[in-house]
Amino acid sequence: MMNTDKKNTPTFNVESWAAWTQGVQTPEQWQALLNKGYNLPKHDAAIKADVSFLPAMQRRRLSPLARAALNVANQCMFEQAACPSIFCSVYGETQRTYNIVKTIAEAEDVSPMAFSLSVHNAISGQFGILFNNTETTTALSPADNSYLSAFAEAQGLLIEGAESVLIVCYEENIPEFYQPYIVSVPQPVAIAIKISLATHTDKPGYQLSFEPQTNIGQTKDQEIPALLKLIDFFANNKQCLTQAGWVIQQR
Repeated sequence: MMNTDKKNTPTFNVESWAAWTQGVQTPEQWQALLNKGYNLPKHDAAIKADVSFLPAMQRRRLSPLARAALNVANQCMFEQAACPSIFCSVYGETQRTYNIVKTIAEAEDVSPMAFSLSVHNAISGQFGILFNNTETTTALSPADNSYLSAFAEAQGLLIEGAESVLIVCYEENIPEFYQPYIVSVPQPVAIAIKISLATHTDKPGYQLSFEPQTNIGQTKDQEIPALLKLIDFFANNKQCLTQAGWVIQQR
């Protein structure tokens, strides 16, 4: 049962949001796609997120996943003041990590650069450097595919005094070796949401709560990538979303 006592739960506003996958990036495109289900277009490795706002030399080191994450971050942060950020991904740079594991298994030397770009906070670090953002940044790997835990972290930063917080959630197509064991997206997908605390003069916003799970068995709904359900929540202006006990709903 959902906790309905929200008098002590802060309310936040969504200042802006943006999501990207190949061929789908505007809110209208996401609405059209998700209203037909959760099937993304067939993956094309040649199609990558536009990061032309960065110098060519800086773009060269970005993986397809990093490009997607920085693309949506830029849409939310374009020409705005720096703010704290939270980068949230269950699996992170799986393609880079898998290649490193293969290299080790083949008894070959691992590139230090490849390793440094595979760690879980690599994309948040690239964001800080490339956007000249020296504010606090956090890299999360949420349990049970619950990207809503990033909103709990963001609310803590807002309560501590941050005017706004940028949340970036992202995943990529996992290597074939892991596909029998993991439910994830078939290609790079990212969403950025910039939030701030609501005031009494603000329009209705969102509230976050947590309820312990009583039924943790696998359901058909859990076969849908959780990141797509998060995008669907914002793209189609839905009233409520639950992920692993976390609940976000419009006030």
